[in-house]
Amino acid sequence: MPAAAVLPSPSPTLRPEPSPTPEPPPVLAPGDTHFGVNESFAAASFAHRLGARWTRWIIWWSEISPGGPEDFNDFYLDAETLRQEQRYGFNLLGVLLSTPPWAQADPSHGVRSVPAGLDRPIDDPANTWARFVRQMARYYAGRIDTWAIWNEVEIPPDGSNATYHTWAGTLEQYYRLLKVAWVAAHTENPNVRIVLSPYSYHRDKEWLTKLLRVASRDPEAPANGFFFDVVGLNLYRNPHDLYDRKRGGVPWAADPSDRIGVDERLAQFGLQKPVWITELNAMPYDDPAVPGWDPAARNDGFRITLDEQASFVIQAYALAIAAGYETIFWQAMQDDPPPVPDELWGLVRYSDDPANDDPARVRPAYTAYQVAARYLSNADRVSLVTVDRPDPAGYRRFAPRYQWWIHCVVFQRGTQRVSVLWNGGGTPIRVGVAQTGSTARVVDKYGNEQPLAPQGGQWVLALPAATRHFNLFGGDPPGYYYIGGAPLLLVEEDVAPETPVARPRVF
Repeated sequence: MPAAAVLPSPSPTLRPEPSPTPEPPPVLAPGDTHFGVNESFAAASFAHRLGARWTRWIIWWSEISPGGPEDFNDFYLDAETLRQEQRYGFNLLGVLLSTPPWAQADPSHGVRSVPAGLDRPIDDPANTWARFVRQMARYYAGRIDTWAIWNEVEIPPDGSNATYHTWAGTLEQYYRLLKVAWVAAHTENPNVRIVLSPYSYHRDKEWLTKLLRVASRDPEAPANGFFFDVVGLNLYRNPHDLYDRKRGGVPWAADPSDRIGVDERLAQFGLQKPVWITELNAMPYDDPAVPGWDPAARNDGFRITLDEQASFVIQAYALAIAAGYETIFWQAMQDDPPPVPDELWGLVRYSDDPANDDPARVRPAYTAYQVAARYLSNADRVSLVTVDRPDPAGYRRFAPRYQWWIHCVVFQRGTQRVSVLWNGGGTPIRVGVAQTGSTARVVDKYGNEQPLAPQGGQWVLALPAATRHFNLFGGDPPGYYYIGGAPLLLVEEDVAPETPVARPRVF
C-alpha cells in the first residue's frame, strides 16, 4: 500500500520578490527593411542609430565546430549580442562558409574544400555539411532564419581577386552544397530562407545563368525553384550598376552579358525571386584620421573621396530601391582591425569597443546613410525619371547609362513626396521640379535643411557638378561620371498620392 502522505510544515510568510522591471523597447531610428549593414554588432552604439533593419554576420564553420561534429561552440555567436541586435530592430542574415579540417574532402584545399560526404543522403551522419546545417537551423530557429550558403564562390584561386577565393569545388558541387543546405535547414525550421551564394558579377558575369542551367537538370528541384529563396549580389563603386544588374534593359551595351539583368535571367528559367545586395561600398582614400593610413599612396584610381562616398550612399540606395532590391547591405559597419587595413570599409572608423560612441569615428557616409534611411524608407510608391542628354558618339555602349544626365528618384510616402536629384554631368546645373505640394524644403546629404519658396509653380534647385570619372584601363567615356554630383532631397508635403511624377526641367 502507498506510504502515508507527509504534509509539509507551514512556511513562514515571505514578502514576494519584486518582479524585474521590464526592459523598455528602444526608440528605433527611421528606416525600413531595404536598409542593411554588415556586422552591425562591431559598432553597435552607432549601428543602433543608423536606421538599418538587417545585418549580416559571417559564420565560419571551421570556428564554430573546429574539433568535429560534436564540438559545437554555442558561444561563438554571443547570445546577448544577438538579443540586443534583434531588440534594436535588426533581422539577421548568417553566411555559412569555411570547411573545418575534420570535414574536408580534400585537405589540400583547406577551408575552401568541398565538405566530406556531400553526396550522401541528408540524414546520413557521414554528410558532414547536412549535419552542420541542421544543427545551425535548429539551434538558431527564430533568431536567425535566413542563411546564405558561402560567399562569392565564383572567384577563382588566381587573379586580382584571389584573396576572396572561398570555394575550391566545381559549379555542380556548389549546387549540391546549396541543395543539401536548403533541404537540411527546412527539415529543422520551416520558416528558413536560403540565400544563393552572393556573387560579385564582374568576375564571372554568366555565373548565375550557368548555375541555373545546372539546377534546371535536377529532377528533384521544388516547383518554386531550384533550392534557393533569394539571389544575392555584391556590387561596388557605380550606382548605375545596381540598377542595371537587376533590371537590365540595356540592349546597346558592348558586352552581351550586360544587356540583361538578374530578373530576366531568372525569368528565363521560369523563376521570380527576391534579389538582395549583400555587399555595397565605394571605398575612400582620403581619410587622414586612420592611424598609419597614407591618403596620397592610397589614391589608386579606384578609390574616391569621403565626400563623394557620402553622395554614393544616397545615389546607390535611391537607385537600388527603384530597381526593386528587397534589401541592400552596406559593407561594413566599421573598418577592419589593425594593422593598417587595405580598405576603409566602415561607415565608422575602427574601435575594439562596440559601445564606443566617439563622434570622431563617424565618416560622412554614416550621416548620409541616416539621411537615406530617414527619407527613402516606407514608401508607398517609388518612381525613377531622368532627363537624358544626346549621345552622338554612342558612348552608352561602354557606359550604358551615359545618357542619364539629371537623375530623379521619387519616393511617395502618404502625402509626403521626396525627390532625390543629382547631376550626372561635369557642369553645375539648375533644375525646376513641378510644384505638387503646399510646402517644400531641400535636404542635403548631411541632413542640413532649408525651406524653399516656389518660383512660377516650380521648386528650383542648383545641382552641383559630378567629379568622379574613371581613368584606368582606357577609362570612362568623355563626360561620364560614375558617381554623380552631390544629391539634394526635395521634400514636399501635402502631395496627393495619385499625383503623377514629372521630369525635372533644366534651365
